[in-house]
Amino acid sequence: MLDNFTGDGVRVASRSLKGEVGWQEALFARGLGWVDHCECRPVYVDIISTSSIHQGVGYVDFSLKIDH
Repeated sequence: MLDNFTGDGVRVASRSLKGEVGWQEALFARGLGWVDHCECRPVYVDIISTSSIHQGVGYVDFSLKIDH
């Protein structure tokens, strides 16, 4: 998540990812809320995180017993 980076770290990571995947639209979460798209413009962040991976999981069953 880009919200766990320093300001300079976000710039480096976002430019690197943009070069690798070439995504065009951007918003990212920062702390308690979404960063306004005007704040992102000077940083060139264009990675979309919908959190769909963990939001799509209903539950994890930890009751399984594993034999070593």
